[in-house]
Amino acid sequence: MAKQNIRERRSDSILRRVRWDVISGGVAFAAMNRADDHGALGIVEGSTGPVTSHRCAQSNEGWPVWGVPMKDGDLPDIGQVTTEVVDGLRIRITRGGRPNGSAILFTSPWPESIYAFHRVFPYFVESHRVIAIDLPGYGHSEGRPDVMSPRKMGAFLVKVIARLNLERVHAVGPDVGALACLFAAAEHPGIFVSLAVGGGAVRVDLAAGELKNVIATPKGTFAAMNGADVMADYLTQAGKLTPAAIIEDFRLASAGKRFEEASEYVRAYKYDLPILGAARLREIQTPVLVIAGRNDPIVPPANAELLAERLPHNRLALLDAAHRIWEEATESYAREILSWVGGGYRLV
Repeated sequence: MAKQNIRERRSDSILRRVRWDVISGGVAFAAMNRADDHGALGIVEGSTGPVTSHRCAQSNEGWPVWGVPMKDGDLPDIGQVTTEVVDGLRIRITRGGRPNGSAILFTSPWPESIYAFHRVFPYFVESHRVIAIDLPGYGHSEGRPDVMSPRKMGAFLVKVIARLNLERVHAVGPDVGALACLFAAAEHPGIFVSLAVGGGAVRVDLAAGELKNVIATPKGTFAAMNGADVMADYLTQAGKLTPAAIIEDFRLASAGKRFEEASEYVRAYKYDLPILGAARLREIQTPVLVIAGRNDPIVPPANAELLAERLPHNRLALLDAAHRIWEEATESYAREILSWVGGGYRLV
């Protein structure tokens, strides 16, 4: 009983520190209800195609576009949102923009979802085909232990690209998606036309704040916690910039035991990041825009600068923002990426 009490006090202390770090600048943690009843995810087990879509406008060609007026409490229109099975996992996906435009694949950040990009997508839809996914275990996508590490998530991204028939695709991977994208590029040369990544720790000793502490926690540390409670302060802070309906989407994505499951991804940094060391990064021939916040309190800019030193074809862009650059510096973030995929990647 004494050992149990010590463990409970230790977990409670970690929870309080997580919340404080959230208030201090936006820590990237999340959890999600598994929603094993298919109603919440809107999919029938075994289905391989889109089975549910949120409200969106349609172009004359049937392709979703932005601009439908919203009612209070509605999620914004980010395109045709569906849940599809990829490698046996139910994955939330959105599609929009020009059907014949160059394709850009966005991966959602932790602890948010594809709705994190609600202000970003309108910059791209007139000229690009836009696809975004909630990575397994994040947002409203189903997770599985065998994909919860940067290297394994990179392998999963390759399957997503094949499943969606994206033969030539640019990828935008903030936060946890950055490392998955880099592993995919390292192990599958040529799969991306270019990358835009940042906000992910590239060495454990370069992580900061509570992120570094969670990396060091043993498996099961957060198993008894409700992820929505862990993320309450983060969501309150994020709500100063982000509409309430999206905050509710983030909250639902963070409920239940998925904080513990999601933590396995960052715990794997201890094993995967040494593999993605200097020699491996220098082998990546894919052009990379390294884009991050210069005031990020949990993934300091030293991580972006290290990538810029080691990747042979890159451009570094540090924006005046903390961790949530897609929301805190939307215009700068979008225009940097637009310039990059519009041809800047050919110049590095």
